[in-house]
Amino acid sequence: MEALERFEADCAFVAEPLGNPALASRPAFEEELVAIAHAGHRPIRSAADLETGTLLGFEPGCNYRARLEAWHAAGGAAPPRVLELGSYHAIVACAAAGIGAAIVPRSVLGLYRDLPAISLHSLGKAGRVRTLLAWHPAMASAALDALLQALPAPDAPASNPPLSAAA
Repeated sequence: MEALERFEADCAFVAEPLGNPALASRPAFEEELVAIAHAGHRPIRSAADLETGTLLGFEPGCNYRARLEAWHAAGGAAPPRVLELGSYHAIVACAAAGIGAAIVPRSVLGLYRDLPAISLHSLGKAGRVRTLLAWHPAMASAALDALLQALPAPDAPASNPPLSAAA
């Protein structure tokens, strides 16, 4: 988001909410977030079911980390310790080792050739997240317009008019 605001990036895929009304956006796809933990973990329906007080996530400012912390707080569990990691590979490996629990996109787990032994737990409606393609209107370009045309038709109205109409 900061790179978009500083004109250092033409566009970015970001999870809702966008948080900056100056940016234009269009729905790109929906994602399902799931809770993961070590393979033998009991079913996780809320944060109270976690066998660890450690959460695995990215640095502050990450939308998925904010969702993880909000989900944890809604479960009424004690404030967690968050182990900040730099990649999904590290998060999955630490979950498999029993170091902590995390929420990750199900699609990321589907990319593994040899997924470590972990347990997956649905978050239900709380796990549904819409990802937007966001851009600063001043960064409009033919390349960005082509990217917008390549995206599937949105299932909901865009928050801003199509790029070609805004340019």
